Amino acid sequence: MFFNKVHISKIILLLGFLFLTACANKQAIVESDTSTLQAQKEQEQQEQFNYALGLIQTENTQEKNLLEAKDILDALYKSNSAYLGALINSADISLKLKRLDEAKSLYLLAIEKIEQQKAEASDETLKGEQASSVISEHVIMFTIHTYNQLGLIERQQGQFGQAETYYRQALALDSDNSVSIKNLAILLDLYRGKLAEALALYEQYQKIADGSDSQITDPKIKDWIYDLKNRLPAEDVGNE
Repeated sequence: MFFNKVHISKIILLLGFLFLTACANKQAIVESDTSTLQAQKEQEQQEQFNYALGLIQTENTQEKNLLEAKDILDALYKSNSAYLGALINSADISLKLKRLDEAKSLYLLAIEKIEQQKAEASDETLKGEQASSVISEHVIMFTIHTYNQLGLIERQQGQFGQAETYYRQALALDSDNSVSIKNLAILLDLYRGKLAEALALYEQYQKIADGSDSQITDPKIKDWIYDLKNRLPAEDVGNE
């Protein structure tokens, strides 16, 4: 069978079309497989994360459970540096194990990563693109928790001024955060000698605790307020 040039051109075009279609189909299959593998990987990571949390959230957690959980969380963060939950929970374990310097380094790294995410989100917004990593509410909660933990470490290490800075940074993100309010009040009362401000914070904390939807049960707070009022000059108590 003989083909003229027109026939040959048509055959070449047809083969080219079939080749492109086959490539497109293969690409679709590859993308589908990649998506499935990614979903499986994320599910496995979530299961590992939940298992680690289960190890550390039980009562009277043993040291071996803390260490096992920390190994899992460190591996998760190593495989995905955006996994803030793994990083911060690993830092929490270090703090429970009284490895203060190690915990501090991990918390500071978490703050650094959060600031990077914020900067990336801001850059995308400035470019007119929809921000792909908007700083969500749970990331703000991570940040508050991290500042509070850093404050506790600095207080334990005798760095009271730096501890106060961290607590105030936490309160700048949420002025009604009960943990930050209580931590700062105790610091100002017992370590910084700022009694009038400490009293105001104790009373703010008690108001939150007395709220109808509050989950706080802290019977000591009334005694602290009573004691602090007795230590304050009468004019300072009257100004509160």
